[in-house]
Amino acid sequence: MLGGISLEHAQIVSRLYTLYQGTSTVLGKRPHQARPSNPKENRSPASLRLKLRILPLLTKSTLAANNFPSSIQVCSWYLFVID
Repeated sequence: MLGGISLEHAQIVSRLYTLYQGTSTVLGKRPHQARPSNPKENRSPASLRLKLRILPLLTKSTLAANNFPSSIQVCSWYLFVID
């Protein structure tokens, strides 16, 4: 629980990952989410500052850790990408 918000709800975890990663990637759509049909609905990934605020929330959630492939993508971003 975080201020009355449970980090074990699938919708909250999904929205945190969408906020963190955006709705599309350079290579096209992410495998676990359909690309929005309207180009205006595409969202770019969060800034580094926001990513650093979201990561502690994702690490506190068991559901977020078991969310494949988003958890792997976030971990690989922290290991291999330099902003």
